[in-house]
Amino acid sequence: MAKRQLAPIIALVGGVVLFLLFLMIIGINPTELARRISGASKTLLAVAIIVDTFYILTYALAWFFIVKAIEPHVRLQDIVVIVLIGWFGDMIVPAAFVTGEAIRLFLLKRMYGVEYSRAAATIVVHRLLSAVAFALFVGLGLAFTGGPLVGNGELKHIMFFLVLSIVAVVLGLLLVAKIDRVAAILIRLSEKARKSKVVRLLSRDLETSVKSFVDSVNVLKSNKAMILAGFALLVIQWGLGVAVPYIVFDAVGHHMSYWKLAVAFPIYGLADNVPIGIPVNAGVLDAAMVSMFMLLGAPREVAVSVTLLTRAITVAYEGILTGLVTILVTPRIIGEADTLDRVKGMLWRRQAYNPRAT
Repeated sequence: MAKRQLAPIIALVGGVVLFLLFLMIIGINPTELARRISGASKTLLAVAIIVDTFYILTYALAWFFIVKAIEPHVRLQDIVVIVLIGWFGDMIVPAAFVTGEAIRLFLLKRMYGVEYSRAAATIVVHRLLSAVAFALFVGLGLAFTGGPLVGNGELKHIMFFLVLSIVAVVLGLLLVAKIDRVAAILIRLSEKARKSKVVRLLSRDLETSVKSFVDSVNVLKSNKAMILAGFALLVIQWGLGVAVPYIVFDAVGHHMSYWKLAVAFPIYGLADNVPIGIPVNAGVLDAAMVSMFMLLGAPREVAVSVTLLTRAITVAYEGILTGLVTILVTPRIIGEADTLDRVKGMLWRRQAYNPRAT
């Protein structure tokens, strides 16, 4: 087996080993941990799986409304499939969700012929709205818990991440609001860069892509109803995401404040954005979750059991769901697109060589 094929496996094993060392360092009691996991309510875990399913579907539905603003003929089932395949790609090749975004761009182009620059505009807006919902949930969590959740040192870290996310959101919104000015700057730079034939070709492509991106963003800005619908769904999505560990906590017999988890969920979720190359960020995200749950007051064994059960849902269940969709649907999508391309080519050639066409 090639080294490139072995690298993800080695990274996965390394992440798991590091997590096991982390459990040894914090002094986990294996007997108590096994008791917590085996005694977890199967009914509540089933509910958590259903909630997690809607967590994915609301994410897809939010993007559907945004895409529909620039491509009215798009179908909901196709968008859901594209998102599920992209979700699976992110699990297999973790790169701060870049993998999933690239898959979304490719499949939207493949199925509907949407230019990459136009599709990228929908993804940028989708991500910005998700970031706003992220900041909203952290803010609400801090407000409803009535002050510091943990010690002053940990609160400073939480506030740091909150401020960082708000700054990112504000910069993103300013970028969208001033997109025409940004485009003009990029176009001017591309015009100055035309020194050779290759650069001229690239700069013309850049200019066309920038204009297409800007036009798409402006179309999205003019469709406020679609944007608001997408944002509302992303707020619901964050709420469902928080509900998964909340239900799992109850399943293991330890109640945890929903609003405390509303603060913890986005923050330990940031660990999932670190492109370290470990599939599903095994070990890294798990340690972050355990640490956050313990900071929120959960006993060690409870924190670890909730982490393992939650990850069983978000990794095993989501992996099976999105993996099956990817395996069953992707060949059909690519096959249909190839067939459509061949038909278009045949029609074009027939028209080109048909004497009656002239």
